[in-house]
Amino acid sequence: MESVTFLDSSGLNILTSVHRHVSEAHGWLRIAGARGAAQRVLSLAGPGTVIPCNPAVGDALNA
Repeated sequence: MESVTFLDSSGLNILTSVHRHVSEAHGWLRIAGARGAAQRVLSLAGPGTVIPCNPAVGDALNA
């Protein structure tokens, strides 16, 4: 997410949908490297309660 400069409800819906589908297939989705406006939206919307949010890719892979 380091290159993401804009995130709205459509993006949040996609992340939530992908998380649901991958979880049903016994996989996982983690958000990593969100910055600026995207990080603010993620913080306000609270997907971190469902999808783990990490400061960097390495953190997400080691979580």
